Amino acid sequence: MRYDKPGYGDPCTWGPVTSHPNDPRTNFSDYETRLEKLAFAFGQRIRSRMAEDDETAIRVADQLIRYLTDIEVVGIIRDTARGKKESVFLAIRELIEEAIGGVAENLATEQLEHER
Repeated sequence: MRYDKPGYGDPCTWGPVTSHPNDPRTNFSDYETRLEKLAFAFGQRIRSRMAEDDETAIRVADQLIRYLTDIEVVGIIRDTARGKKESVFLAIRELIEEAIGGVAENLATEQLEHER
């Protein structure tokens, strides 16, 4: 083994702390906490703007359509055919909430990357 050259994790191989995920000095709990708080804030903003702002509603719809699975659609169709209106409403509401959460998390991640 050679001990005269720096290796991964040696202080001289990393610049100032920038919270890069691969930096061994990164405290992930701070990053995750900040991500959760930002995602919550963005989620609240998305929910309040979705009714009036077409761009926000389209972004949520795009997220919903992109990650919607066949089995979820089959469940909604079956509940509709059986006349279970409450189940259909709850399923669609959950899908919309998941889509809002996905958009909010994407925005929070972008914000954290921009801050670096």
